[in-house]
Amino acid sequence: MDQFEVLVAVERLFFAWEQISDKETLVERLEGRLADMNLSLSTSPHRSLFLPYLGTRKDHNVADPDTISSEYGLQLLVLENALAHNYSKAISLLESSTVGDVGYIEWCRCMMRLNILGKSYGNNSELDIGLRSYLRNGAQGSSLLLTDEVSDCRMLGFASLFLQEEYFIAVHHMVRSIHEHPSLVDYLLREEDGRDIFILKEEYKLMLTIAVLVAIPLENYQDFLLLEDLNPLLQGLPELHVCLNLLVSTSFGSFFARWLGPIQELANRSCFLAPVWHSVNSHMRSKILVFYIKISERVTVSYLARTLDIPYDTVMADVSSLIQKFDINIGIEGDLVYYKEDLPVGNLVSKVSQIQREIDSKLLVMKQKNDALRSFIENMLKEQSVEPLNRSQDMDAFELHEQSEDEEYEEEHLEEGENV
Repeated sequence: MDQFEVLVAVERLFFAWEQISDKETLVERLEGRLADMNLSLSTSPHRSLFLPYLGTRKDHNVADPDTISSEYGLQLLVLENALAHNYSKAISLLESSTVGDVGYIEWCRCMMRLNILGKSYGNNSELDIGLRSYLRNGAQGSSLLLTDEVSDCRMLGFASLFLQEEYFIAVHHMVRSIHEHPSLVDYLLREEDGRDIFILKEEYKLMLTIAVLVAIPLENYQDFLLLEDLNPLLQGLPELHVCLNLLVSTSFGSFFARWLGPIQELANRSCFLAPVWHSVNSHMRSKILVFYIKISERVTVSYLARTLDIPYDTVMADVSSLIQKFDINIGIEGDLVYYKEDLPVGNLVSKVSQIQREIDSKLLVMKQKNDALRSFIENMLKEQSVEPLNRSQDMDAFELHEQSEDEEYEEEHLEEGENV
């Protein structure tokens, strides 16, 4: 099953429809690809948009499984239902299939893609657990660990966490995946090969850039930059590297020029990232505003707008939202944001801390676990230097860090602040 990318091609066409000038050419091209697979755009829920540009091909009928071979019939039925957005039916068909027909890794990849298309992102955590167990127990030391299919599965797992807005867990997933599959960095940074593209490499890299910036606390950016084993990845993500350095140097205006410039532009062009951009952008602005609220007793909205290079009205709305949402004892008089005088200093500190906790619980989790993350990465370096004969001992140490076997990873409870 290597034709799932055509499904996302339909969704990309629908997403970018208003910005497309040569609609007829693109629709005809996509219709031709689908026809070669015995599929038709007429079965898509977006057909009302495409109808004026569809050719004169015969209407497509759903394939009868009794008249076609079992392997081809299964693939056709899965694709047919997914194209029609009957994702639960497509997933059910694939789940009931014989894994041996396509191989376990490819089966996982197909399932993960269907879950992403159907926005059932949480299901991919279980698939990632099963894949990791399979690779560790059944494919240890084999060339399977180096295949692009495995790398794609690990990236699909990362994307699923990102699209759930689980940014810290997504970063954790990437760090662990790089440790388990060092070839993943090469896969991510390598140019597209033009075959079977589901999520673009540029989209993966943008997701990772955003996840790191949002999840890691301001005071820990410098530590992240100094993690030597992540240098190849950081060097391959120049936008992330530049943004981290700007934030470390508190050049917030320059950072937001990039954040609201090329990063926002790329995100809004992606059918995967655009739906979460508003939330991501709000997280990032609030994160910087909380920084100023924590260190300042009195600050003006105009100063914040000027320093962050964000429109005055946007900053005023953000500050007002913070005050209203978290019921903190801070007042606004005209342009001035200040702590109310009747608030004891101890309570003031507590209230400011509450802002940071509640704006994004994952930020707090990251603060609590930053030392564990650093220790985790240091352990990777130690494990990689141990002889292969000691690998079983290394794996035990690695799993001790995770505090569980693979089947417990789904419930790491990171959102509840438990230790890694």
